[in-house]
Amino acid sequence: MSRRREPAAVHVAKGTYRADRHAEPTVDLPVATDAVIPSPAVPESVHKEWGTVTRRLIGLGILIDADLPLLESAFVLLADARYYHELIARVMTSIEEINEEGPENSGQAEEDAIKMLVMLNGMHIKALTLFTSIVSRFAISPSERAKILHALPKGKEEKPKKSIRAILKK
Repeated sequence: MSRRREPAAVHVAKGTYRADRHAEPTVDLPVATDAVIPSPAVPESVHKEWGTVTRRLIGLGILIDADLPLLESAFVLLADARYYHELIARVMTSIEEINEEGPENSGQAEEDAIKMLVMLNGMHIKALTLFTSIVSRFAISPSERAKILHALPKGKEEKPKKSIRAILKK
């Protein structure tokens, strides 16, 4: 089993840094949030979320230009999940209408609607699962963010913040 590669910052901290071995390639971060616009493949229904997420990722120093196609795929999946959710609501409404007509008329129509509902629910869950899987790679969840932010170079030292108990004791 091979050793895990240590980040350059770890080598610097240990005093074992050598530029010829440990220098990491420079990353081309987008300069401004406006430079990161979604492609036409990303539906307009998720552009608001796109802006929020990309601003956050740029602020953390995580997003680079090479990541944009993967992020766009995630937001296409989010739009798909929303569309499937709308279709599920329509099918549920149609099942209710079928049942209101009476049990003698519902037979095959209700069965077909339930099959459609099951299929749409599976597609909705799959789209959401894939979206979550892709987005988690960008440190959107707290646990992933902690892993990534721990590996990033640290800024200047700040004084530790006082706990609420210490403040209340005064």
